[in-house]
Amino acid sequence: MIVTVSLTQEIVLRMWSGGPDKLTIISTIITVILTSSPLTSHGRDLAKWLLAHLRIRDNKRSVAILAISCIAFILVLGIRISLPILGRFYNQQGYKHYLAGNLTAAQHSFTRAVSLNPDYAAGLYNLADGLVDIGDYEKAHSIYQNVLGADRNLDLAYNGMGYTLIMQGRNKDAILILYSGLAVAQDDESRLALLANLGRAYLADHRAFEAEEVLDQALDIDPTDASTNCSLAAVYEFLSKPDEQQKVAWEKCLAYATDATSRHQEMAATARAHLRLLAEK
Repeated sequence: MIVTVSLTQEIVLRMWSGGPDKLTIISTIITVILTSSPLTSHGRDLAKWLLAHLRIRDNKRSVAILAISCIAFILVLGIRISLPILGRFYNQQGYKHYLAGNLTAAQHSFTRAVSLNPDYAAGLYNLADGLVDIGDYEKAHSIYQNVLGADRNLDLAYNGMGYTLIMQGRNKDAILILYSGLAVAQDDESRLALLANLGRAYLADHRAFEAEEVLDQALDIDPTDASTNCSLAAVYEFLSKPDEQQKVAWEKCLAYATDATSRHQEMAATARAHLRLLAEK
């Protein structure tokens, strides 16, 4: 029962890490009932009352209570073993909330998913992405590091870490991390994201020609990627390319930044501002 109580405390703490919900409350109640029945005085009285009504003899009741304790341990242990499965469930719920635009609910679900399954790389990655969306880059960077500790080949985690480093002004560190991601990139989608951020890091480090080179590589993968086109427009402006070339680049940035995400809205607003300046010029 000492082990059972320890498992119960761990389960309750993990389940409540992301705030209450129906499944959390039900699981907690079941776990506490299973644990408290043989340990508390009320639980023992209830057990004795039940055993008396089942007409179990006095000399057998200690054995019966021992059996209840063993059953409680087995059931609580089963709940503890199932926590990683619950972690995957909450990760899926968080992703649904994220797609629906409910970032607060998504953050709660991702937090609980990671608490229930600390080694779950996908859950850690989604939690870090959620922190990026609310601007907590330092904490997101730390979690991306944990993601790579769980899975060194998760290419998008390198991209996320690189982005947080750019936002913290650590451009040289970002370039190194992004190149590490490119070394393990598994598909064009990941390679595109890594190249787009690499171009952004080069530009922030005032290495515009290198930025232009990697952004052109990104456009070879997807000419309609908003982030790449917006970064390339900024590169053209930095290099003082002809106004018409800058104008075309910013128009592409505006045309492709159509998602409802905050990052796309920010890119679209930047493109409009630069197009106004070019028009006035």
